[in-house]
Parts: sequence; structure tokens; C-alpha cells
Amino acid sequence: MHTAQLPNLRSLTHADIEKELREFEAKERERLGLNEPPQRHWRDENPQNFVKAERASTTILCGGLTQAQDMLVSAALLGVGYRVVPLDVPDNDALRIGKEFGNRGQCNPTYFTVGNLVKHLIHLRDEKGLSVAEIVKTHVFFTAGACGPCRFGTYATEYRKALRDAGFDGFRVLLFQQKGGLKQATGGNDGLEMNPAFFIAMLKAIMAGDALNAIGYRIRPYETEPGSTNRGLSVSQPAPRRLLGRKPSRSDDGSRDVLQKLRQLSDRPHRRSRHLSRRRSGDTGRRRR
Repeated sequence: MHTAQLPNLRSLTHADIEKELREFEAKERERLGLNEPPQRHWRDENPQNFVKAERASTTILCGGLTQAQDMLVSAALLGVGYRVVPLDVPDNDALRIGKEFGNRGQCNPTYFTVGNLVKHLIHLRDEKGLSVAEIVKTHVFFTAGACGPCRFGTYATEYRKALRDAGFDGFRVLLFQQKGGLKQATGGNDGLEMNPAFFIAMLKAIMAGDALNAIGYRIRPYETEPGSTNRGLSVSQPAPRRLLGRKPSRSDDGSRDVLQKLRQLSDRPHRRSRHLSRRRSGDTGRRRR
């Protein structure tokens, strides 16, 4: 009786065993008709190629924060040598465009901010007459990024998805985020160089925007003329924008002008907040009981 000669397993190395297994798998796949072409899975290309030589001819679009902070961040970037244009406040058209080109089931802040960028690029293409190739080449979008806590960590991907579906494939979305620190873009040829001067300017702009927003939130419930708080804040914004756009001297920092305008706004007669009055009267009644 003839028996098959079995290989000496002790003489085979791990590499020999792996090779025989791959050969056996290839033969079985061919016999069963399973040799299909490999699938090309989707990859988010995430273009980031913004070099220093393009800085003079590239406009940075800034948005995604509050109106005050977008304006001040734009001024801060202008002060450190960049061409910057802040986006308009998102409106219902931005919401509609965001829903048209964005993923389903997103929150409204995502639709508003993503749609606002696409809306601006459509305006450049349809109203200003710029070609898509020229828009992609001469513009980048700059905004804040993070890892959470909600969909905020995926905003950059949502931007690129909507841009690609709207016909602006390859448009660059640049982020600055806390976890990256000073190592986010420190190469000698980077178009957006995130060095200490950059972060100091950004920190000043965001803190100034927070201060203006907080002042508005505190004054607005007591205004006697509807819209007077917004008008006062609009009058107060040019001074910090001017300061962030240049290097102020100690003798003329412009801060006194801002404080004077805000003081005039707060010195006007204001009505008591109805909500605050009811809450205080209720607290008094409970204490009496």
C-alpha cells in the first residue's frame, strides 16, 4: 500500500509554513472562483499642502466661532502677516446648503457652519466669476478643532465631505486645536506657521471675543431700547480689531477707547430683567415663610 510522504514538520520554519498556507489559499481561491479584484476602500484625503511660498497669494477664510471672535481672530492673523477674510454670520441659506451637501442626522450647528463655508465658495464661483480651480488654489479655510465632546470633533471631516459634494474637491481645511500645541505646524516651509507669536495673537483674540460676548450677555436683558446693546458692541469692535492688526505701543494701546464706549453703554438707564425680578421676589417670599 502506497502512502503519501508527509513533510518533516520539525524541519519547517515559521516562514515555510506561512508560505505553504498562502499557496494553499491561492489554489483554493482559484478553484472556488474567489479571485475578485481587491476593493478600494474610501479614504479621507485631507489636503493640507499650504506652503510659505503661497502665503502672499492665498486668502485664509476664518469662521466657525462667534461673530466677535471670527472678526478678532481675522484681525490677529492679519497682524502676524496673513491675508484673512472672516465669513459672514450663518443664515438660513447656509442651513439649507449645509443640509443639502452634509451628512444626514447632523446637529444644526454643523449644518450652519459647514453650509456657511460652502455658501461663500459658491458666491465666489457664481457671483465673483472665479473658477473652482482658482478658488481651491488661492483659498484655505481656518477654524478651531478638537476631539469632542460631541460632533465638534468631526467638523473637519464634515467640511471636506460637503466641499467635495458641492464641487470643491481638494479645498484645504486647516485646524488649530489644543492637543496639537506648538507642534501642529512648525516646519520651515509651512504656510500657516503656528509659532508662539501665532498662538499669543490667537489667545488675545479669543479672550477679547469672550469678554465682548460676556458684556453683551450681561447688559442685553436690561436694555430699554431693543438692539442698543448690539449697536454698542458693534461700535466697540473696531478698536480691538485695530489693536490686534498691528503692534501697539505702550503709550497708545487703544484700550481706553474701548472701555469708555462700553462704560457709556452701561451708564444708560436700563430696565430690570423681568426674569431676575420674579426670581428675586420669589426668593424673598420663601425667606419670609
